[in-house]
Amino acid sequence: MGNQIALITKSGSIQVGERTNPSRADWITEHAVATGLSVVEVERLWLRFQQLGCTSEGLITNEVLRKRSMYSEDTFLRKFIGYLRDDFRSDGKVTFQNFCNAMYWIEKATARDKLNAIFNYLNNGNPLDKDTVRQILPKIIENDSEQGYDRLADTLMEQLAGSGTEGGGVNAAESYISQDSFVQYCLDRIPKSRLEALLAFNVIPRHVSDQARQELERAEADGGRRQPAQAAAAPEAQVDAAEAVYTVPTDAQLAVVAQRASRRDYRLLGNKLGFYESDMNQIENLYRGDRFQQLYHMLIEWRKREGKAAYVITLQKVLQECLMPDIAAELNPKHRDEQKTWNL
Repeated sequence: MGNQIALITKSGSIQVGERTNPSRADWITEHAVATGLSVVEVERLWLRFQQLGCTSEGLITNEVLRKRSMYSEDTFLRKFIGYLRDDFRSDGKVTFQNFCNAMYWIEKATARDKLNAIFNYLNNGNPLDKDTVRQILPKIIENDSEQGYDRLADTLMEQLAGSGTEGGGVNAAESYISQDSFVQYCLDRIPKSRLEALLAFNVIPRHVSDQARQELERAEADGGRRQPAQAAAAPEAQVDAAEAVYTVPTDAQLAVVAQRASRRDYRLLGNKLGFYESDMNQIENLYRGDRFQQLYHMLIEWRKREGKAAYVITLQKVLQECLMPDIAAELNPKHRDEQKTWNL
């Protein structure tokens, strides 16, 4: 697997870790620029990288590998991180940028490339004999008997015979499974739809992105259906709710958004609100180290710039586009009483 992943992880000369660190506001956006991933994808990968035990400098070190029980208990996880460490850093450290590049490769690679990577992953690219297959099976399939593993190893060796390159997938004299035969067997014998499902990987899981898209579509549909005549004919409570999203957000509402969104990488939000990188850098320098004040100031400037056109629903749609539907919901009328009590 290391050979395939190395092609993408070593590409490019931009080394993000040399000019930023996890405590800086540009940590996420710098990685997005360097890796080609979206800000939302990098945010999700950063969460995963932290769960893997990275240090405050954004590295997985040899000490982390020694101390974290997950690496001693999970052979495949330890081996995967081992590939990243060997491929990227001679000092044994894995950077977040390397992790992002590897995840990008896994998401975009073809089925054949993924199968080649899996074969390399199983035995460091070496041919698989029956003993090796037998050792691997318990790590993949749990709760089988010793006899069951033996039978399955025999079956796998037999089934791969005759697939792939001329002369058979299992060498008659040496009795091993070659990389070519393994890959070709999977491509030929496993139904395409099933193989694609098995190999599928998305940085943002499908159900998460689908849910966010549906939330955005609902918000847009609600706004599109609003007509003056309909609003006039509606009960008073419905009129209030409909009109509320077409009002200019209050200081308290902007404070709620700033408080919630400041815990995430908000530069995409700022960009969609019309701020350039230079604008955001200037605001960050003005309120150095205070992410809430940085974003709150940005939102105030947006409202001032847009004037009467700075609708609540406009801000909600932008939050939806940034995959922050939970924060967009905070601007709904039902939260108004809570927002009135917000203290800056």
